[in-house]
Amino acid sequence: QDDRWYPSKLEVLRRAISGAQLSYSDTRLVDASGRVLAASLWERRRNNHTNFASMLIANTVPGAASLMRREVVDLALPFPDAPGDLFHDHWLSLVAMAIGELSYVDRPLYDYVQHRGAVQGKMVGEPEARHDDLRGAGRLLLHAAREPFTGWRAAYFHGYVTLALQAEVLRLRGSSRIARRKLRTLSRIVACERSPVNFAWLALRPLRAAFGRGETLGAEMHLAKGILWRHAVALRTRGRQTPKGSAHDSSLPPPGSFEQRRLRRWRALR
Repeated sequence: QDDRWYPSKLEVLRRAISGAQLSYSDTRLVDASGRVLAASLWERRRNNHTNFASMLIANTVPGAASLMRREVVDLALPFPDAPGDLFHDHWLSLVAMAIGELSYVDRPLYDYVQHRGAVQGKMVGEPEARHDDLRGAGRLLLHAAREPFTGWRAAYFHGYVTLALQAEVLRLRGSSRIARRKLRTLSRIVACERSPVNFAWLALRPLRAAFGRGETLGAEMHLAKGILWRHAVALRTRGRQTPKGSAHDSSLPPPGSFEQRRLRRWRALR
């Protein structure tokens, strides 16, 4: 990594881990020349290291900020084979939080170097197309018009399905070590696709932001759109042997597709 660790980083994280399974710190965002872009990772988002459901839905633990116990790695490996992007830091933080607690150090212990051309891990936004790039702008307008179909399909396969797979694998691997309350949360995530009650729980969670609990940045609505898309396609194609129309294509979005790249950027910012 090209991130710049402070001299005390490992020492502080080791002291902080105490009885927890994983410790992590805040980070300062800088550009390649060292110019400070943000003094804290949490200037625009609420940190979370105590709510397991929120951690499932939206990660808050950067991999480079973490120190974990060996037992976390033993349970985490091998990584689940998901259809979408499975971020290593999200999976490791889920495993750690499932079997224990997380410890947070409320100060930066390293500089997180930001690159405009990075595929993942960009915490500083940038325009998707230059104003003078008419062809690029035209493509974006075309894809925006198709958003109800393409974006929601990616939200299902590369968003909800990946999350449900992580929850199911974690539940199967660590059931004897995971607290009953957390096991219920894992089961609830898996059941969202087929249970109206659990789907309502997911769709209504963004209301927590009104009470200062917006650590997921409304990611639940993105997942809910994916689940709704899946049922809409099922209704649209009911009774047909060969569904017609690309707008109702229920196949896995191809690797490198516009919708997959868009979802990757969306998830990386969270």
